[in-house]
Amino acid sequence: MKWSAKGNLLVIGNPPWVTNSQLGSLGSNNLPIKTNFKGLKGLEALTGNSNFDITEYILIKLIQELVCEKPTIALLCKTSVARKVLQFAFDTKLKISNASIRLIDAKKWFKASVSACLFCVDIGSEKTSYQADVYPNWNF
Repeated sequence: MKWSAKGNLLVIGNPPWVTNSQLGSLGSNNLPIKTNFKGLKGLEALTGNSNFDITEYILIKLIQELVCEKPTIALLCKTSVARKVLQFAFDTKLKISNASIRLIDAKKWFKASVSACLFCVDIGSEKTSYQADVYPNWNF
């Protein structure tokens, strides 16, 4: 993917790298509204599967809400979040394409011991693709 927005909108961000329960334990009142946005069933919805990363929620919400705008989204996130979003997009047939995962050294830049990336994806394309090109760094 080239570094340019295909549509009129480019969304760039570095959302918080915390889970829903971490924010709750910190006494934060800035939590997403409780919904079963993944459509989990029974016990899954009540247990750890509902403890999602806030960035995962933000990415999925952006994809769902901005599909008509056809933006390119580029967010720093955990690599596991990028993979979960790709899986969710596939499972729910969200219109995405040109996804890329550009690995970053989170220890160096954020003092975080986690696999992290710059996740880029085009939204709203009629030709969908749920695969992502993976690059060893974020150079374009």
